[in-house]
Amino acid sequence: MMARFIGECVQDAIAELDEMSGRMLDICKMAVYSGAHVEFEAIKQQISALDDSAINQHGRAELLAGLSSSKIKVEGGGVSAAITMAGYFTDHTGRLVPRALIAHALNKGTSTMQATHMIDKAVRNCRSDVEKAMKERTEKEISSNGKR
Repeated sequence: MMARFIGECVQDAIAELDEMSGRMLDICKMAVYSGAHVEFEAIKQQISALDDSAINQHGRAELLAGLSSSKIKVEGGGVSAAITMAGYFTDHTGRLVPRALIAHALNKGTSTMQATHMIDKAVRNCRSDVEKAMKERTEKEISSNGKR
């Protein structure tokens, strides 16, 4: 009788694990999305906090307008998301300059512009918050076990 009870418990556990494994990709995507959102907000905050000597108000607004998050990607067994700078910015001469180029120049510097490391700082400083958000979302999804 005891063996039968244990066998039923094992079968129930296996069935639950099978159901969970089918949801793991969705759970991973949700966790990555939560982490990407935290990182997005940290980068946004760093851009907003840039000194006026680094970039003027118009340039700051242009960078904030171009900040975006890509769709979640599943490649090679991994799940990822990217924070990007989309679009173009019209400089003082009327030329279109990619926002990503301006963001890179501000972050790493050029021969005429000092590096601000705004993106590097944001990513480095929010790492523990990103990990925490991802862990909380994963735990929430696992504990809900598919119930919404």
